[in-house]
Amino acid sequence: MAGDEHVRRRAHARAATTHERAARSEREAADTSDVFGDAETAERRREAARRQEGDADDERHKA
Repeated sequence: MAGDEHVRRRAHARAATTHERAARSEREAADTSDVFGDAETAERRREAARRQEGDADDERHKA
């Protein structure tokens, strides 16, 4: 049904947006860690941001 397809696409689009927001938050946290001189935490946060961005891409492809 067309309605079910629309609902599915919207759900994946919402999930992609959530992952994008999480990635942005992780990048901001990485920048903050850099300011405080914690390079190890900053790199872990950047890696988490990359994973979130990948998850967002996956969700967009499902939509």
